[in-house]
Amino acid sequence: KGGRGKPRRKVGLVSGVPPPRPQLPEIPSGKNGPGGSLWCFSLMQPKGYEKGMLQWQWARKASIFACDGFGVYSNKPIKVAPGVVASVVDSDLKCKFGGDSGTALNAWIFIAVWKQVIADGAYKKYDWVVKVDPDAVFFPDRLGLLLEGHEKDGYINNCKYGMHGPLEVFSTKAINALSEDYNRSWDGKSPKKCVTKRHFGLWGEDMFLDQCLHKVLKVKPRPLLPMLMCEDHCDCPSWYWCENDTRRVSYHPFKTTDSYEVCMARALGGKPGATTPVPDRVKLLTDMGSDDTDTPKDGNDDSEDSSGTTEGSTTTEGSTEGSTTTEVDSTESSVRRKRADNATKSAASMGTQASAGTLNTEEGAKGLAAAAAKAMADRMHLKRGPSTTMLTRNKERESSSTTMLTRNKERESS
Repeated sequence: KGGRGKPRRKVGLVSGVPPPRPQLPEIPSGKNGPGGSLWCFSLMQPKGYEKGMLQWQWARKASIFACDGFGVYSNKPIKVAPGVVASVVDSDLKCKFGGDSGTALNAWIFIAVWKQVIADGAYKKYDWVVKVDPDAVFFPDRLGLLLEGHEKDGYINNCKYGMHGPLEVFSTKAINALSEDYNRSWDGKSPKKCVTKRHFGLWGEDMFLDQCLHKVLKVKPRPLLPMLMCEDHCDCPSWYWCENDTRRVSYHPFKTTDSYEVCMARALGGKPGATTPVPDRVKLLTDMGSDDTDTPKDGNDDSEDSSGTTEGSTTTEGSTEGSTTTEVDSTESSVRRKRADNATKSAASMGTQASAGTLNTEEGAKGLAAAAAKAMADRMHLKRGPSTTMLTRNKERESSSTTMLTRNKERESS
């Protein structure tokens, strides 16, 4: 106290007016590119932001949805968009973090993913197989141009430090070689040589697959094309601004639809102007509504209601009045539960609309807040219901006991 101190600049903090937001131009298609046909896919976690990212991309025919063919994978058959349902992977999609850089040790997850990709076989119709993270801003048209002249390559290395996972590009013959190694294992669930000849306990999926194809299965050639990807982990510090080169195939990471759209607009040379028009395909997402397989039910409310109803039925056994009260309570509880479920589904549906870009910022925030408050109020009312009912029953029991005591005293007096 009382000291002046020395003014110091705070590292990592930026002040001032943010740059104007660019308008998203028309997104070019990557179909029928000069480097060969592309089959692109993404793995999606069943919960979290990734479904909203993929829906934004689908609505604008961007990223994997601008390739010649595409696929989505998850551990549940989640409906991402009309006609787009995730192919199910035999994995819980959970892993630990570790290794030298503290990254996801997800090699076994993608061993299961590639098994399903090979089993589906959709990739066989195309020249290239491209694995894309949902948070990678990806331009298939630029990839098609970059691959021209590389038709005989095995797969592409995207970083001088080794292949990185946000964008992985393989020839169909490379995945066929991987498929043969799966067939060598006794259960077909893992590539036998790659699993037995590599110690990959502290590796991520990108390093495992790079070592598997390059060192074990001898898939060649493997040229280095740095223009495939721009991210901070591979000496591309300008990744955030998405403006360092008009030929760059991808930028990573952008984990919200707003930041994703701004990056894509900057990379395409979008100019500041009016708000980007909402695509017609967004309405199809709105009409699709929420996906029940992606919205877990709240089992606690049901168990509380059932326990309260059972106790009430036992207490009023043999009493016509008590039986009627229990039926009314059960009906009211059912109505409250249905009302809460409807409010929850409405909130989930509005969340889908907001992530797809159908609501502007202010309207979306108000709508989601109102729906969430309604759902919370209904659920709190639902939880309080049995407690209030039990209090009423306790008072009825006390009154009944008092009446019986009075009658006993009258009998003794008589």
